[in-house]
Amino acid sequence: MQHRKNRSSGSSNIFLTVALVTGCCCIMFCNHAFAAPSCNKAHSHGRAELVDGNAPKPLALVGMPMTAPVRAASVVAAAAAAAAAVATMHPGTQPPRGQRPKGMQELPLGKITQKMFSIRDRQFWDYKVYPRNYFKRSWAKKDVLYSFLFIGMHLGAFGALFSFSWTNFAVFWALYVISGMGVTISYHRQLAHNGFKTSKWLEYTLALCGMQAIQGHPIKWVLWHRQHHACCDTESDVHSPLDGFWWSHMGWMLEGKDQWLPFLKASAKDLESQAAYRFFKNYYHVLAIILPIAGLYAAGGWPLVLWGFCVRVVFLWHVTGAVNSLCHVWGFQDYKTDDLSMNNWLIGLFAFGEGWHNNHHAFATSVRHGLKWWQVDVSWYTIWVMHKLGLAWNLRLPSERAKARLALVPA
Repeated sequence: MQHRKNRSSGSSNIFLTVALVTGCCCIMFCNHAFAAPSCNKAHSHGRAELVDGNAPKPLALVGMPMTAPVRAASVVAAAAAAAAAVATMHPGTQPPRGQRPKGMQELPLGKITQKMFSIRDRQFWDYKVYPRNYFKRSWAKKDVLYSFLFIGMHLGAFGALFSFSWTNFAVFWALYVISGMGVTISYHRQLAHNGFKTSKWLEYTLALCGMQAIQGHPIKWVLWHRQHHACCDTESDVHSPLDGFWWSHMGWMLEGKDQWLPFLKASAKDLESQAAYRFFKNYYHVLAIILPIAGLYAAGGWPLVLWGFCVRVVFLWHVTGAVNSLCHVWGFQDYKTDDLSMNNWLIGLFAFGEGWHNNHHAFATSVRHGLKWWQVDVSWYTIWVMHKLGLAWNLRLPSERAKARLALVPA
């Protein structure tokens, strides 16, 4: 009987080890950045214009007054130029939305699910999407490696179920809060949008916490996010649900965009100019993967590694992915943003306030996302405490006048 029990335990340990090693090996090979097409930012309450230096310029109608027909013709010409720019900015990628093999589709359960996130069941769009081909496409080596990473990490998270303990769960939750708020406070609100200032030692410490989420080093993450805001829900958006729900959730990370990297480097020069962030980029594997895994293994063996690393990272991946997907599909809008950003209460809870996404897109530099008293925003509460302790300053918040200007009249 004891022999059978030992053999069962041995088989379980082998499964856990194989799952973990598969995920970690994939991570070690997959650190190079996925980048995206270029959009120079020209802020207008969180929006920006799509700019391509090589794109043909709209025809100037010399000597003609800007009457309504002329203005319409100018808009058409500008739209055609933008379409041409998009085509030239996507070398080797899939066709534009209107030309994709899957055609236009209606998002399943779109209108029904909306009732969960809008008390008055307000509908803000038609749930029409243009899914990309996730499998029938050209696969780069890096795409394959990232896919193995995705599968391996999920296997590790599944394997953790066989080694549950309250200690392991407590470690998972504590590290989830640290790494998750490292992303929301550091990567997002401080680095990507310059929503507040801190001393450099604290800035770098918070960024190091964000690195533990395994969503890339700070320079990479900021590149992705600034691209998203510059071209939100257009053809050049990194992760718009208009390209398919799965694409916006996780699919965009599994298809390489290396050919666009040179265009994006200028978007994060403020980080690239700092030696600390270059160090984080060069030693990302060591700081975010090797040392944390080694520390968890020393403290509690493979079970603690599975809970403190695999489960935590996978859960945080999907919470972050939900901000990109659910918060651009279901919820409600309080402000005009000309995109699909939604306020979603469920993601607001799990993502430490990031779910108030329409608020964020309306006022991108605001350090506070939950703009109403009942919109729970743990990241804002933390930054507010830091401010009261003298650790954070220059907090950027929208004025009442700005909020009134963009406010939507409830339907």
